Amino acid sequence: MTFSIEQALMEGMKDPGVFESVVELEGDASTRRYYRITFSPRFSGLPSVVMMRYPDSHIVDGQLPFLSVHAILKKASVSVPEVYLHIPEGNLVFLEDAGDRTLMNLVDERGFDEEVFRIYRKTLQELIKIQKLGTELLTPEDLPSRLSFDSEKLTEEMVFLCEHGIKNLFPDKGEELSRTLLSLVSPVIENLVSLPLFLTHRDYHSRNIMVTDEGEIRIIDFQDARMGPLVYDVASLLFDSYVSLPESWRTKLAAEYREMARDCSLPVGGTQEEFLLSLGEMAIQRNLKALGTFYYMSLVRGKGKYLPSIPLTISHLKGNPVLRERHPELRNFVIPLLERMWEEVRPDG
Repeated sequence: MTFSIEQALMEGMKDPGVFESVVELEGDASTRRYYRITFSPRFSGLPSVVMMRYPDSHIVDGQLPFLSVHAILKKASVSVPEVYLHIPEGNLVFLEDAGDRTLMNLVDERGFDEEVFRIYRKTLQELIKIQKLGTELLTPEDLPSRLSFDSEKLTEEMVFLCEHGIKNLFPDKGEELSRTLLSLVSPVIENLVSLPLFLTHRDYHSRNIMVTDEGEIRIIDFQDARMGPLVYDVASLLFDSYVSLPESWRTKLAAEYREMARDCSLPVGGTQEEFLLSLGEMAIQRNLKALGTFYYMSLVRGKGKYLPSIPLTISHLKGNPVLRERHPELRNFVIPLLERMWEEVRPDG
């Protein structure tokens, strides 16, 4: 008898013997849990699947954002893992197993060769689908269309860095330092919120791009999608806290993205200079936001594995020409502050 994955999973809910092994996978910064399930010999030929278990708190307005966003991305032909089965009463979703290799892993394995560049280009092509087709498919009832990176949200992410990084490390001067940072970063946020809004992934970086053995990609961790500037996800990928792209690659990929976006009539600025200004300002906000996450995960939740990502993120800010040339007062304040913060937490400090 031939079984489909869905049939095998339904049998497995009644008879655990259907599953040969269930192995928990390393998760992300969320409260979701992931398990790789392989089937028993009687279901030989079926691939392994990934089971996601989510808490009740992830249900918003009666919707599971992961599935709501997944449906939009599938309609937009974005390369996301297949959803085989959802068991709402068990808070379980069974997904296509996209393997263990992320784009970050691929860079570690191969360096910056032609194949890795092809994958980066493919990742930007998929992003264009999210921004163009994904936005067009949204309805007012869809959760992402009701959320946006407005001034309040972008500022909230800066406050997160202040609360969990600056004030944790410098309790005596934390309030004053935080006020100064928020004041100096305010013009950056004002410029960003003036940009038109499109569907954004929200966490579009090398750890959320899976690369299959066949050289295809699967985009994951999209459940927090919301409306934001076109440059939001581009900055996440090109100023990634986990991969130090060669400057020549960043320049070329940014130019290729802009050309692809223009071909799809996406408004990426009238000139290359205007686009790069918006991209650079978005990278400032994104990198500061990422540092807030790293300090929270390290200092509050005790997960030291996030500490190694801090120096690279600071390096991105130090090398950001928009921060240097357009916001020198912010740069002169924040770079020494971030370096002092790193000295406080560095493992060999």
